[in-house]
Amino acid sequence: MLQRNRFQAIYDMLKPTCGSLAASAGIWLGKSYHFDMVRAGSALYGLNDAGIKPNPLQPVARLRAKILDMRSVATGEAVGYGATFRTARTSRVAIVGIGYKHGLPWACGNKTSARFAGYSVPLIGTICMDNIMVDITDVPDALCLIGGFVELLGEDLTVNDLAATVGVNPNEVLARLGAGCTRRYLTSSLRSTRQQ
Repeated sequence: MLQRNRFQAIYDMLKPTCGSLAASAGIWLGKSYHFDMVRAGSALYGLNDAGIKPNPLQPVARLRAKILDMRSVATGEAVGYGATFRTARTSRVAIVGIGYKHGLPWACGNKTSARFAGYSVPLIGTICMDNIMVDITDVPDALCLIGGFVELLGEDLTVNDLAATVGVNPNEVLARLGAGCTRRYLTSSLRSTRQQ
């Protein structure tokens, strides 16, 4: 309220200047914070900066990467740099073509999961520069194909979810992903068609 009142005082002195106080999170504070315009940024991608439950925004960011290879790993073997993960059973591990170079937070290693062929699959080991490892042991053999896509962000795991799991800011996650990822923008009609 203090910030809004101070802005109002300056705004009143400078009229007819156009005033803008609220960015994405401020939009939810009410019309008295909107002035002449609001600056929706992260809200356009479905980020819930205001922490409203349930999220009134539809998450739209999606991140997928291809499986480059698959390996069978024996019980007790280390996976990834620094041996931060050891298999508790004989496991099928997918090597996926995305890493911290592409903006995936390093903190994701051993902390989060992805979706593959309709299954939740954990990211295991340290996040490498160009690759991650994903445990796909519980996915049926017939679905485990090199070239298949693993979804790291989507409807089941949003930017806000990922950020909360690994302890980083959602805006940071979204901004970093732009560096090495190919982007595709879909219109709402194309997006609704793809979901059917």
